[in-house]
Amino acid sequence: MKFRWILLITIATGLLIGPIIKDIPGFVVIALGDYTVQTRLWQAIVLIIILMLFFILGYHLIARFWNSAGRFKNWSGGRRWKKSRQKTINGMIALAEGDWIKAEKWITSAIPDSDTKLINYLAAAQAAQAQKANARRDNYLRQAHLAEPNAEIAIGLTQAQLQLNHGQYEQALATLTHLQNLAPKHGHVLLLLQKLYRHLGDWQRFLEIVPLLKKSATLSNADLESFQLIAWKNLLIRDAARGGIEAIHSLWMTIPKSLCKEVALISCYAELLISYGAHLEAEKLLRNNIGKLKDERLLSLYGTVKADNPSKQLIFVEGLHKSFTDSSIWLLTLGRLSINNELWGKAKTYLEQSIALKPKPEAYQALALALEALGETEAVKNCYRQGLKDAIDKPVQGMELSRPIGLPAQH
Repeated sequence: MKFRWILLITIATGLLIGPIIKDIPGFVVIALGDYTVQTRLWQAIVLIIILMLFFILGYHLIARFWNSAGRFKNWSGGRRWKKSRQKTINGMIALAEGDWIKAEKWITSAIPDSDTKLINYLAAAQAAQAQKANARRDNYLRQAHLAEPNAEIAIGLTQAQLQLNHGQYEQALATLTHLQNLAPKHGHVLLLLQKLYRHLGDWQRFLEIVPLLKKSATLSNADLESFQLIAWKNLLIRDAARGGIEAIHSLWMTIPKSLCKEVALISCYAELLISYGAHLEAEKLLRNNIGKLKDERLLSLYGTVKADNPSKQLIFVEGLHKSFTDSSIWLLTLGRLSINNELWGKAKTYLEQSIALKPKPEAYQALALALEALGETEAVKNCYRQGLKDAIDKPVQGMELSRPIGLPAQH
């Protein structure tokens, strides 16, 4: 539009001043080497104006062509970007639906024109992982790192999660250890790392990152405390197997005081002490905690302790009747302690009352001992028979000291 106005103004100006210029006297001489060109002044002026018009016209034509090429390029690029975006969307839908082959195909075909190459590569890695194509998965992860070098944490977390899902625990450990070195307080790194440590039974390293887990708040306090108890129980069992009673004592002194007050750890420690013959120490530990915690697990263990003065044990437990009213465990413990004191009739009464409330194989076994001491042979046979039947119907749920707690048994 501007060019048209300029052209019109130029023509109008030429028509107005043309007659005036024509009458101006003078000549213009142009010498080029041996050649000389001579023209009237008004003709030279007209020629200059014409040349200027051609220059302006040429400039506008070139500019318009350049703009058209740019618009075409933008249009073409935008069209390719839209296609890439649609392919990415299709791939993500296929990934969500579990169609791994289609997902990988769509997502990778979108990569050349995608402005989210990192997301495409990570999604392609997931699709390849689902097809058990580990080589392609690792290649996509490398490409993701090349596409976005600053996203090392995000790429590493994806890699670690895929390795965990595929059971590549050693590789996952290497990946997560590297990420922890890069970002020691990163919440999700710590979350995956503690999960891996627990799966591997590496309780010592799990406990080392507990302070960081507390600060990151990636686990609830209840879950974190529960996992710590499992870790310390397994370490107690491990050290007992490796170093005996001295190792148990040493480790117990390192456990945080707040956790030492938990029933799960007290019962584990007491059971280990009893298994290694430290009955006096176990008796003192259980006596100090039964009254405070009023827990039947501790009370049941107390009945298995062989202390120097079993009569004091019996008197102590009899004094707990207000805390354990109608408790089959309390009656079972009284029955066991009565046997230790060779009070056979009293033991029989307590154990029969315990069985009446809740039959347990260990109660039948203890009752059989009391009946045998009383000479009731037939009753002993019936007692063992009923105890065996009860044991088969309801297996004893106890702590297995032969394998770590919190891990699946090896079949």
